[in-house]
Amino acid sequence: MMRKNLMLLWILALPFFNAPVLNNNLFDVTGLKLINLIAALAFFALLNGTRTFHVSDRLEKWALIALGIYAAFFTLAIFRSLDNIRTFHAEMPKDFGPGLSNYLLSYYLRPLFELVPFIFILKEMRSQADMESVLRAIGASILAMSCAFLVVVLILSPSALGADRDLMSATTEKYFGQHYNDMATIYFTTAPIVAFLAIRRGGIWALNLFLAAVSILLLQSRTGLIVFAAGVGSVLLIFRRVEYLAAGAGLVVVGAMAKMAPTLETLVTEGIRGSHFTIDSLLTDRTSTMWVPLIGEWVSDNNLLLFGAGRYGILTSPMWHVGRIYQAEHAHNAFIDFFLDSGIILLAGLVLTLLMLFTIAWRFGRRLHSRLYWCLLVCLFDYLMGTVTGQSFYPSYMNMLVFPIVALLINVARHGLAPQQPVPLSNGSAPVRRSLAAARGAPAPM
Repeated sequence: MMRKNLMLLWILALPFFNAPVLNNNLFDVTGLKLINLIAALAFFALLNGTRTFHVSDRLEKWALIALGIYAAFFTLAIFRSLDNIRTFHAEMPKDFGPGLSNYLLSYYLRPLFELVPFIFILKEMRSQADMESVLRAIGASILAMSCAFLVVVLILSPSALGADRDLMSATTEKYFGQHYNDMATIYFTTAPIVAFLAIRRGGIWALNLFLAAVSILLLQSRTGLIVFAAGVGSVLLIFRRVEYLAAGAGLVVVGAMAKMAPTLETLVTEGIRGSHFTIDSLLTDRTSTMWVPLIGEWVSDNNLLLFGAGRYGILTSPMWHVGRIYQAEHAHNAFIDFFLDSGIILLAGLVLTLLMLFTIAWRFGRRLHSRLYWCLLVCLFDYLMGTVTGQSFYPSYMNMLVFPIVALLINVARHGLAPQQPVPLSNGSAPVRRSLAAARGAPAPM
């Protein structure tokens, strides 16, 4: 029980992974951080498990093989970037330290630790009660983040709610250690789980959904608001709550119009009168200031085209150094960012793998008839939608909650596809009657 509680504590802390309260060095010892201590304890809890080195079924076997391949490609991308550490430090000294050990600890080992919840949940938290506890831990983490965020923007720093999005970014980075778009990613990735708990449990979980909706609105992330609404709407459709879906759609439209007023004004005025409004302007100039120039540079070099430049490849671009492209550590599109890091060959493999996995997951879902399964699958669709304007396919603080969700999805599939135990027939029909009575009292599938 202690081992599982440690893992649940880690999941609860994941949205605050970069927050100063958990991320500052203790006693001025480099690397001695509260979040690292929690992660280390959870890792040792995994190693101490009875099932850690035992594979139970084919689903678990192939999931672990896929995870190993994924970790190997991430390792390759990191080690191909080691020659660029000085460049990273020169371009972004606040984010990248000058030393090799600092880079490996911060950008290799810490992200790898995010895979531990996937393995632990896959192996150790397979019962219905355990899966429920993981769902509640994810929901509680969102509740904690919403409460903390609302205290910050309503009491500590109300000026962040103005039209200046840079001020909102500075506020979230100060208190949470991440950009407001990254916080929005956590919200919309977990939105289907939050909605599932609100519908199934009500009470504080319904309040949790409300606070999450208010927070995503105040964050001023356009992609985040759209994907969050799509995720919650999908869950309402899964539960066939059409009346709530209609009411929620109205609120989303009003909120979106309020937060996207400048964009809508440009569309109605300049976009109709002339050619000032374009898709590029809707995407905040990402196409012209990042995607097209970077793709052109990589295509012109066969080595970059085929194999990429290693992790954070965007920072190796001469255009980044002279300021011809937007100054960011990622390309604001996960597919393009993966292409810059790993090249066209692995990108093609990634796209084909995603298509194959979602096809398999869809077929499993049609066999299971589990609402929880579909809600978890919508979480992954939400994250995939968000990759159009940001996120990452390699492990990072932006996708840390994706791994527990994938493990839950696999366990729900295993739970639903497990063969029924044969009813004992010895000693007359009494055991049969007792088995049937126990089956009637068993908890219904989620």
